Amino acid sequence: MARLINAPHLADQPKEPYSALIILAGRKAWQAWNKGKDEEWLLLCSLVEGMDARQKPVILAEQQLEDISGIRLADPEQRSIMIFQCGELEQTEITGICHNLAKHTKADHVVLYDGAAQMKENLSGYIQRLRTDKSAVEIADKIAQPPKLKEKDGTNVKARAFVKWLNLDIAQHSLDKELYHYTGANWEILPRSELEVKAVQFYDEQEFTYSARSIDSMIDTAKIQAAKMGEQSKELLEKMAY
Repeated sequence: MARLINAPHLADQPKEPYSALIILAGRKAWQAWNKGKDEEWLLLCSLVEGMDARQKPVILAEQQLEDISGIRLADPEQRSIMIFQCGELEQTEITGICHNLAKHTKADHVVLYDGAAQMKENLSGYIQRLRTDKSAVEIADKIAQPPKLKEKDGTNVKARAFVKWLNLDIAQHSLDKELYHYTGANWEILPRSELEVKAVQFYDEQEFTYSARSIDSMIDTAKIQAAKMGEQSKELLEKMAY
């Protein structure tokens, strides 16, 4: 599992899990705070009891929202969180925030407010369902935006994104080291030439530069990362060949 990157100002938060963590989320989160000087931030602090204008809030602006699954939003022990919407905040992004908190924290009281400190939604129940209800998790996975791939990302990250982009159930056989995909009835080999064509399409869609070496490296890395097929699956393939 990739290491999470702290959200802006998370490292500045006091270690008080039962005190509310303040998060500003939305396209205008940075502007709303403005180093503690913006009128919107000062208004929030005057409206919400216990909010200290000198305490930096956690910021989830556009960059963080695009990669929400790779960001640490709160300390793992954090229980109470107040999220204030600052500017545009899509439902898919709210789902991504909830999924992140359900997976990486013990938060059990999470409420979304607007910029005037009026409650918009109590997210606590939904976050709890994401911890216990498999179907809720599957739906959230489909709704939440995947992390945005960057050209500077390592080959290991690109390889995982490539496999996800293929949208196939794949596995590597432990003997021939080739990749196979499951058709629903049996396992079929993915020819190297087909993978190369798909890899070029993948890079073109991302608008990344690439070379024969980078294509080969990504495919080879995907093979190493893939789940391994058992001998039983190989025997099934051999029987089918006859």
